[in-house]
Order: sequence, then C-alpha cells, then structure tokens
Amino acid sequence: MLNLASTSDLISIYTFSAADIAVHATWVDLLTTTGAVTPGRTNTPTITASTTTTVVASPAANTVRNVKMLSVRNVDTADSCLIQVQHYDGTTTHPLWKGQLSIGETVVFTEGTGWIRLNSAGTPTGSNLSAQSDVQTFTAGGTWTKPTAFTPKVVIVEMI
Repeated sequence: MLNLASTSDLISIYTFSAADIAVHATWVDLLTTTGAVTPGRTNTPTITASTTTTVVASPAANTVRNVKMLSVRNVDTADSCLIQVQHYDGTTTHPLWKGQLSIGETVVFTEGTGWIRLNSAGTPTGSNLSAQSDVQTFTAGGTWTKPTAFTPKVVIVEMI
C-alpha cells in the first residue's frame, strides 16, 4: 500500500536518461472528516527527458490518497532507461523501486502484490518473484516424496 497522507506527499519518477516512458496510476482518496471515498487516476504525458516527474499528486487537506496501481512502461523504440519511483514527503525523497527498463519492459505496483517487472511480452520477470516452496516432512519410516507441483531447483534437508 502506498499512502499519501499529507498535502506534501507525492509519488514521482526520476528518469536517468532520455527515453519515452508511459505512466498510469489509479488511487482512491479517503476524506478523513466524512469517510467519503473517491476514486481517481492519472495518465501522465509520456516522459521524454532525464527529469523528475510527479505521477501521483499530493492529496487535498484532510485526505489520504491510497495508490492502488502504478504502471511504468518504456515505450521508446530505441533506448532503455534507468528509472527510480520515489515518495517525497515535502522534505525527504525515498526510493521505492529502481531499475533499468529495456524497450517494451514495464514495472507495475499493485496494492495486493507489490512490485512486479514484466518483459516486453508481458511475462513477469526479475528477482522480486519468489520461488515456489513446498515444505515436506519425512514419514516415520523415513520416506520422502519429491514435489510434483513444480520442478525443485534446490532441496534442503534439515535434520533435527
């Protein structure tokens, strides 16, 4: 969850070089005085220069903005681009995600999943994907059955 809780909070993207970067964000605003919830979205104009660009603006007074989804895609046809998604609270900038996006690659933040990087074909990639795990216990007779739901790359035997 990315909450912007003050009129100074915002989400920006720093592009380290010139490349065409497309950004979409969706959020909900919670008015703290009444509890009213209002959805919102921004399609940021394509970023084409090495610069810092606000992609989710600060909320109004008495409002908490909850960013539900943020999509950052390199739509350039020739250049990759190092980008940094960052939170700014009016004083301090804190990096949230940083990485090189090759041509056609996307990084997406969703509230339930966090950050996922997608290659140009839309397939999830990167080190933020956890390997599947399957904890199994030896039977009383000492028998162990290899997992069948996936092909294990590592098997760790812990003896107690």
